[in-house]
Amino acid sequence: MSWNNIKSNSCDGDCDWEETRDEVDELLNDPDFSFAWDFLSQLDDWIEKHKHVTESQKQAIQNIIDGAANRGQNGDGYELD
Repeated sequence: MSWNNIKSNSCDGDCDWEETRDEVDELLNDPDFSFAWDFLSQLDDWIEKHKHVTESQKQAIQNIIDGAANRGQNGDGYELD
């Protein structure tokens, strides 16, 4: 996936990019989410570079969390605000 095509609209910090990045870091350090490591790692880099996160990116993170729970992996306790 190429992150170069995603446009980042600078925000006033109201997108909660720092909180979202912290949540991505938690997932990267949890072996139950290793199936999504490549995606999450690239997303983490993008968020840090642009100091922004889109609603679509937040939804993708939530989909990974939900997918882990549905796969019988320990997705309990993870929910993106």
